[in-house]
Amino acid sequence: MKKTVFSLAAVSTIMAATTVTASAEEIVVDKGDTLWGIAQDNGVSVDQIKQENNLS
Repeated sequence: MKKTVFSLAAVSTIMAATTVTASAEEIVVDKGDTLWGIAQDNGVSVDQIKQENNLS
């Protein structure tokens, strides 16, 4: 079974400032996992995952 590692960026903004804080996390993706499911499980958007991993 082939496994792929994706880096997820959880981005949060501070209301009083214009700084953005990002923390990357690596997860192992199992066969059958979807970007939508990974995004839901990790509180990020599919677009964030795609951008972090250079996916189209």
